[in-house]
Formats: sequence, structure tokens, C-alpha cells
Amino acid sequence: MEKAKPVGRTLRLLIGLAMIFYVVSIYVKGGLNFNLASLEIVVGLILFYIVVHYLVSRYFSNINRWIGALVALVPVMLVFVFGMPHNLIFGRGEGAIGAMTFVGVSLIIDFIRNDSGCEVMAIPGLLAKNRTHLACVTLTPIDILETKLSKKV
Repeated sequence: MEKAKPVGRTLRLLIGLAMIFYVVSIYVKGGLNFNLASLEIVVGLILFYIVVHYLVSRYFSNINRWIGALVALVPVMLVFVFGMPHNLIFGRGEGAIGAMTFVGVSLIIDFIRNDSGCEVMAIPGLLAKNRTHLACVTLTPIDILETKLSKKV
């Protein structure tokens, strides 16, 4: 698996920190029940993506890195969308804040590990001490562009 390039790696850190600072401000105001519900979402996403990581690593290692990443992102996106405030599933925003916490921490882990892979696979990859081959949908294109530009110089 390729390492993240400097600009992509820095963006992973900045975006991850921005997400964490935002959710911390929500957690401070959220109250115990809200915070516990949001953190339950984070734990649920971690457990879900551990299973996904295992399946991708073991049984779907030949899946296209972009298609696999898009498929892997769907569950966390659904949790975010259906977890917005005033929604039927998580009415006060617990799902959205839980999803943002999960992705923010994942991006910071990608920065620390210098991983250019799929952001939702960072925590399971850290726990399993390996990486999947899935791309980071938002930042791998920047890594690719950075590689092309550095070869021209």
C-alpha cells in the first residue's frame, strides 16, 4: 500500500482535527444521554468496519480499490445522513456526530500511519496491524496528482 504524499497527509490531519474540534464542541453541550448515544454509534461503526476489514482482506482482496472504497463508505454515510438532527432514526443528531467522530479519528490515524488508504478502514487496520488496498475516495486523487506533479519537477 502506498504512503500518503505530504499534501494529502497534511489534509488528512487538518480535516480530521477540524472534525474532532467540531464534535468536541457538540459533546460539551450534548449531555450524558446524547454523548453516550453518539459514542455507541462510534463503537458500532468500529465493530462493523472490523468485520468489513476482515472480509475485504480475506475474501475480497481482488475488488477494485475505488469500487470497494465507495461501497465501504455507504454505511457511514447512511449513519451520518439518517443521524442528522430531527430525523426519525437519531432525532437529535447522535448518528451524525458519531459518524463524524469515527471519520475524524480515522483521518488522524491515517495521518499518523502515513496511510493513503480508505479512511473508514483506518481503525480496523490499526487494530489488525495491516491495511486494506481500498482507496481514500476524497484524498487519494490529491495523492495521485501530487505524485504526478513531483515526477515532472
